[in-house]
Amino acid sequence: MACDGYFRWACKKKTCTEEELFAEKEVKYVPSEQRKADQKFLDEEVLKAIKAHPEDKVIRRYLKTMFSMPT
Repeated sequence: MACDGYFRWACKKKTCTEEELFAEKEVKYVPSEQRKADQKFLDEEVLKAIKAHPEDKVIRRYLKTMFSMPT
């Protein structure tokens, strides 16, 4: 698929040392400006489609619902 690279995080190194492998470090993802623009465009299109649907209020309520897995 041609868009696989779009959804993949950028890797900095292919190999690492043992210390780097087991070190606890926080990886923070920061989306690119292109991804932000794409997400904004997609959100607008989805909202436009929802508003055009006859049961838009039900769909909005469903999308606002918080889901969780039972423990």
